[in-house]
Amino acid sequence: MHTNLDHGRSWRKWAPSLFFAIAIFLFSSVPEKEIQQSYDRLAITLHTISATATAEPVASTIQTISATSTVEPAQTLSPTLPPAQPVATPIPKIPFPAVPAFLSFLQLDWLKAGHIVGYFWLGLTVLYALSARSRWSPFIAIILCLLYGASDEFHQRFVSGRIPLATDVLIDTLSALIGIAVLLGMRKLKAFLSHSQK
Repeated sequence: MHTNLDHGRSWRKWAPSLFFAIAIFLFSSVPEKEIQQSYDRLAITLHTISATATAEPVASTIQTISATSTVEPAQTLSPTLPPAQPVATPIPKIPFPAVPAFLSFLQLDWLKAGHIVGYFWLGLTVLYALSARSRWSPFIAIILCLLYGASDEFHQRFVSGRIPLATDVLIDTLSALIGIAVLLGMRKLKAFLSHSQK
């Protein structure tokens, strides 16, 4: 006999998957122009950090040379030439893939990374919500994630600059499948450890 407490626990188990479903929907609702602007700001920030990190060793080397140099200051400047004036140049718009070499791992498509992360957790949490009701729970979880991914791509038809892609549905489904496999592996490991301790 099921009680109200059982129903309450059941709905609470669906809360994590509902959270990730809403997060995916909200992310998919952001116009492409706003996403690109965010990427551009991030790229400029990373470029500035890289330039600063590169400039510090150069400045240190110049200071060392200046400290050890025996050339008189009067000999370093030509009296007939005026000192160079700094020229102000506008900051160029840096495309997102143009990141520093030491941050080359950031050259991946961040939209695809968002798909992978979001649907990984969606698949995991949907299976968690379904619990061990039947041996078909993993299959039901992957079908639900597949349907949600397809509906999310359809939703992007109405978002400025976003394009629905069948490949994204495939990425979403594979990512959800990985999340489901991880949770199944964790459950089997937990069962194995519990059995071995008896």
